Amino acid sequence: MARKLDPSTVENLQMIEVVVSGPDDANRLFMITGSVPVNVVATNTSTARQEPPKKEPFTLLLGPTLTRRQFHKSIAATFPLAFTIGATGPGGGIQGTMLWSVVATDADWDDESQKVELRFEVNIDARGNGSISLVSVGFQVTILAQIGAA
Repeated sequence: MARKLDPSTVENLQMIEVVVSGPDDANRLFMITGSVPVNVVATNTSTARQEPPKKEPFTLLLGPTLTRRQFHKSIAATFPLAFTIGATGPGGGIQGTMLWSVVATDADWDDESQKVELRFEVNIDARGNGSISLVSVGFQVTILAQIGAA
């Protein structure tokens, strides 16, 4: 099950509303950017034993409240923003490879909240002897809507 992120935890939230002419009856374009803490940690304490990659899905509600008729479409992009790498090897060194990515990004209208729901999955992997923590994820969501619809 996806972990729901609290919209109040979004850092550096920026939203621009632009008047547009189409397609169809769309007349507004909302561009929303920011970052959100996710704090996902993967640790491996032995170069011989490999833990499976840690995958965790997230959701975040964004943007203005829109009815189904007002919402036209949305697109989204997410990216790793801040991370930490910890040393657990002999002498405090890191041995192996640390991998992190944000995958499966999507944004669509949520009928319960009447907002756009950003969905993404974090994938991190400590291959070797050490730990990695993905601290925060950046995002950009663009929403095409019709304001003033009946």
